[in-house]
Amino acid sequence: MPDSQEPKYSKPWCWSCEAHKRYIYVETTGSDHGTKGRKSICRSCGARMQTPLLMDLGGFKLGCSLMYFVPVICFLAFMGWKVWNMNALTSSTDLFLRIAISGALLILPPAYLLHRMARKYAVWKKWAKERGWEEKT
Repeated sequence: MPDSQEPKYSKPWCWSCEAHKRYIYVETTGSDHGTKGRKSICRSCGARMQTPLLMDLGGFKLGCSLMYFVPVICFLAFMGWKVWNMNALTSSTDLFLRIAISGALLILPPAYLLHRMARKYAVWKKWAKERGWEEKT
């Protein structure tokens, strides 16, 4: 088996080539406070590579976590709207819509990112198991 086809849990993996190919690091700078980082770029196709170790959610279940986050976020949204609109008279329907929209905006982006990470890890895990990799328990 070529080295690029051998599953390595902590080595960057190209999602386009579906292999642990050679890569280069590209330095990145953030717009806020000059934060720096680096990302792995595949030398074969130029796609961004990610490490399966970082994509593994370790049994974190999205549905179970949202069951606890939704009431907390809605409560925070309710308190925020109450504080910001102390003098304004709003109907209960208007308040409900504001809370629902705030809750959706605070929940959907993290939920999408967690779902995407889990999906990418599942692709790598299937590829790795086809090549004899066994998950540590």
